[in-house]
Amino acid sequence: MYKYQYIIIIILISYFSSAFGEALFGNEKNDKNIIWKAGLNRYIIFEKQDSGKFGKNDHPVNFESQDIKYALAALSIPDDSFFSLDDDTVNIFTVQQIKLLSDQLPKGFSNARPDQDIIFVLEKNESGFLGLDESSFIAGRMFFKEGRLNLIIGEYEFFRSKAFESFYDGSGRKAVPYSFNFGSRTRDSKNFDEIFINLPGIENKKANKIRHDWFVIDLKVAAKAYVNRENRGTESIQDKKLEAEAAKLARERRLMRAEMARMRKEMQEDNNGGASAKSIEERIATLEQLLDKELITKEEYDTKRKEILNDI
Repeated sequence: MYKYQYIIIIILISYFSSAFGEALFGNEKNDKNIIWKAGLNRYIIFEKQDSGKFGKNDHPVNFESQDIKYALAALSIPDDSFFSLDDDTVNIFTVQQIKLLSDQLPKGFSNARPDQDIIFVLEKNESGFLGLDESSFIAGRMFFKEGRLNLIIGEYEFFRSKAFESFYDGSGRKAVPYSFNFGSRTRDSKNFDEIFINLPGIENKKANKIRHDWFVIDLKVAAKAYVNRENRGTESIQDKKLEAEAAKLARERRLMRAEMARMRKEMQEDNNGGASAKSIEERIATLEQLLDKELITKEEYDTKRKEILNDI
């Protein structure tokens, strides 16, 4: 009996997913809502506001592609993968996803109406457990309010279901329209328990509680802070290299002083005819070693060599 119930559930999911895909893309009149799309499950489109609770959006709006690129690059979460360290983080969007969004969103928001949001579904492929390729989706909605970009993540790491795709489309073309949660102004998608946002210009929405799935971003401020942080990171690496080089030079100077002091002591003992006096050959060999190590100059070498030879 349970077997038949499972089949019925799969059929219903397939039906509603198919209906969603057809309603979204199968009708010519909806083409004007499409900003970008590449297949059934990768798109950026206009969508009616999910709620009027917070008022109309500040659309249309214009902004620089570079600003949103840097702001999205700053969004990261704790990395909970098996081999990660405690303070490791991972970006919410991949480099390819950021490039796509920064290319398409300025065009979309410059044409958006006050009663429209922009919703998106993007896909990424990565190596999973045992090196197997895994494909997952990220879905959400964006809108401008009070001059700041609002981003709500509805789905994060929504993995493909091979069983569902095989049942729905046995051809193996993966032409299966999934049904996604695009995030909501009134309901937390609970994608994230905590978020690392230590950057000016980015904060979580504060309503009755902190919404970790909802980001409010001042693009100009966040972009500038991100660039400054990256530059500081580069400068820090350069500073460490300079410090290491300075420490190396300091060690070499200390060695040179010690070697010169030892040489002077040995020269004095030789002049006094001490039991530790070295032969002329040994003293010249010592000088040559100092010269090879660049602990003395050629002029110093010539002067000391002449002094040694004068003792003969």
